[in-house]
Amino acid sequence: MRKSNFIVVMVLLSGSALVRGQVVSPNGNVSPMASTFGNGQSATLKYTGENGITNEFVFATGYQFSYDDNVLGANGSAKQSDEVHDLNANVRLLHVGPRWNTSIEYVPFYEFYNQFTQYNRLDQHLAADFTANLSPRWALRLRDTFDDLTNPYGPGAAGGLGSPSALNSTIFVPLAAERGNSSRADLVWNQNGRNSAFAFGGYQIRDFTQIVTSGNALINTQGPSGGFEYSWRPSEHTNLAMLYLFERLDFSGALPAGSPSRLDIHGLLPSFGWQPSPRVQVTAFAGPEIANQTVNPIAPSTTPIYAQQIVWAGGGTVSGQAEHTAWYVTPQRIVADGGGYFSYVISTSVNAAVRQELPFPGRWNATVGFEAANNDAFSAETNNINLTGQSASFELQRPFGERIITQVNYNFTHQSGSQALPAGVEFNRNRISIGINYQWNATPRIRR
Repeated sequence: MRKSNFIVVMVLLSGSALVRGQVVSPNGNVSPMASTFGNGQSATLKYTGENGITNEFVFATGYQFSYDDNVLGANGSAKQSDEVHDLNANVRLLHVGPRWNTSIEYVPFYEFYNQFTQYNRLDQHLAADFTANLSPRWALRLRDTFDDLTNPYGPGAAGGLGSPSALNSTIFVPLAAERGNSSRADLVWNQNGRNSAFAFGGYQIRDFTQIVTSGNALINTQGPSGGFEYSWRPSEHTNLAMLYLFERLDFSGALPAGSPSRLDIHGLLPSFGWQPSPRVQVTAFAGPEIANQTVNPIAPSTTPIYAQQIVWAGGGTVSGQAEHTAWYVTPQRIVADGGGYFSYVISTSVNAAVRQELPFPGRWNATVGFEAANNDAFSAETNNINLTGQSASFELQRPFGERIITQVNYNFTHQSGSQALPAGVEFNRNRISIGINYQWNATPRIRR
């Protein structure tokens, strides 16, 4: 299933969205400048006026009612609809200062169904981001994203790690209890804003704690990642960078014969960042990724099988930000895990989103998002299966005063394949939701 960086408000469309580069400003703060690929920051949809919040503590609660026309993610006569209720809370802490920055957001929500009560459960999402400015040239950044979810559409939070420090979020697994965690630590260096570098290490894990409705067992994924990037800024609005990336994925669970039990990925990815205006960012990257497979022995052999595949990865992002508009478009092609159905895939995706404040009294906001993804599975057990997916979303949001926010959401998901796939993989799903949130507190808690 898709991570919670796809859920409510649609500020983020995908954990696999392209990321923006990071440098350390003269006072030690980490900030984007002519962004490059590699730092694991997810794309956002913020207006220019929303960037100035520095100290805030928020506690909010809410309720959401939804109609889902395909709760189980089935096809044909097996499709089942239901009415779904969500009770949710949101706790958020933000501090930006000269010595350290902190952003923590926790979103628990209890979801219960009118008919399929066996799927009632508490889902939760946590995103934490801490930066310590060690000196004018050095900074340490620690991030962690935790999800325990069965539903990709529930009222969640917008935050968390993105590519290349996140697992594949372009494959849907309906009603599978999925627990995932991505963590990353960066040591960042900057020399007078002209030359900068960072080294990072992280760990990703995804476990499916129950069998999905189709009766298929799923593949669990975990492993470390790390890398180093050096960037050079030839002009005020241009940045050039070179990223070395390493990632190891260990697979367990329902591994068919001939399926890789381990994948080692090495990538060398040059990237380019350009800021043609203060409100527009352009990023592009391309380079080779080498995927080394380790396949468990197939009886009667007792010798593991080793195979290598070279993939040309690449992508880019174009984003814009104004007082009443924010948008981005992101294509990407990378080696990624198989999302629970396969060991690994070559994932090609494009996602786009736009957020617009409408010219109506009452600060109406509309957000539209779209994503299309193609996942090619090349390991022995899949016989080169191709899995495609498309998703679209629309949200209309209207605040009443400073504390109450109402919203209407529509989400569409389609997933299909070119060959025979496990039961429950191919489906269409529509969900319409109406929600209201009450913000109990939004006050500065930490002073510089």
